Amino acid sequence: MLTMVEQWQSSGMTQKEYAREHGIKLSKLRYWIRRHREEKDPDGFISLPLPGDNAIRLLYPNGIELRLPAQTPAKVVRYFLEL
Repeated sequence: MLTMVEQWQSSGMTQKEYAREHGIKLSKLRYWIRRHREEKDPDGFISLPLPGDNAIRLLYPNGIELRLPAQTPAKVVRYFLEL
């Protein structure tokens, strides 16, 4: 389960694409992702690798800056924009 979640994260695919390609139900993949995040950090924080120079920078009104790798899927960026 955890290996598959880590493979999805590094694949650059959407959850739907990855599930279809690997013959698993999307709901099952999402369940595994949620469990993986809970096990990785029970406080709800997700650790992301530091991006290189080609990073997506999000500046929040409270002064927090979030940098994402340039290849971050648009869906993930949208999630952080909506926080």
